[in-house]
Amino acid sequence: MQRLGTALARGPVLALATMMLAAFYFFAFPAMSSLLELHTPAAAAFDTEFFYTPAAALHKAHLYGDADRAALHLVHWTYDLAFPLAYGLWLGSAWAMGLRLIATDRHEPRFALLSVPMAAVAFDLLENASVTVALNTVDSPGAAGRALATAASVTASAATPLKWVAVSISVVGAIGLLAGGIVASAIRRRRQRALSN
Repeated sequence: MQRLGTALARGPVLALATMMLAAFYFFAFPAMSSLLELHTPAAAAFDTEFFYTPAAALHKAHLYGDADRAALHLVHWTYDLAFPLAYGLWLGSAWAMGLRLIATDRHEPRFALLSVPMAAVAFDLLENASVTVALNTVDSPGAAGRALATAASVTASAATPLKWVAVSISVVGAIGLLAGGIVASAIRRRRQRALSN
């Protein structure tokens, strides 16, 4: 984790991640939102809700027709694959930069904490994969297909709130760590100047 943290805790990496995330929001997010709005049946949204039960996940999956399922698969494995990677890079770099700036000469940055934004991305991708499986198996006639749909619905219903909690903590942490790191770094520089005078 130290090697990853050191790589992410660089100004150019944070700048690149910021540009990538901004580009996604300006150019890709509107298209993704339009596709979701057009192909999501009423009360059938998955990832915009904080929590739903496995039974509700199966009910949602039943509401999708073939065209809607195909569109959701397209969204999940293009736009909604790029989005977690883009925001994950930004969150990881912001956390790493903040942790590096907060760390003193006597203590290494606690880069193990990068597991929080990494978990946000992992839960987001797990949710997408689970929803994909549920949509593909919910109407299966065999027992194996129904069992797979049930397992996918349980996984999706667990991954969704875990994603939202991890993302929320990650965003607050990114802002707090960056701000705290900038302040801590400024205080240290001021003390060093005072000692050198």
